[in-house]
Amino acid sequence: MVPIFKEQVKYTNENLHNLIFTNNDTYIITSAVNKELKRIFKEELNVNPINISSHCLRHTYGTRCIEAGMTAVVLQRLMGHKDVTVTLNTYTSVFNKFKEDELEKVNNYLNNNQLNFVNCSN
Repeated sequence: MVPIFKEQVKYTNENLHNLIFTNNDTYIITSAVNKELKRIFKEELNVNPINISSHCLRHTYGTRCIEAGMTAVVLQRLMGHKDVTVTLNTYTSVFNKFKEDELEKVNNYLNNNQLNFVNCSN
């Protein structure tokens, strides 16, 4: 989407009546976007918009990416986090859930194949 936004920003700078980035010849601020999101959820979708914000939608997107199996490094780049630890710390609970699911797969495999866990650290 970066090329699309770059094109939109260029267009906005040349033509201040752009509907995406400006409102009355000024850039739209986050609070205006969040206010409109709340209105849409309330009036159009009949959903209580108390916790709806652009940040909430961003976090939901990140969570769904992890649930779909996306690695932390790829998500880090998509979310624009400078360091992967930001991504890991932000989505710790989601990653932990998947860790438990993956460990369960290993336990089921070991049990179904009557295999014992071997400690290789000795």
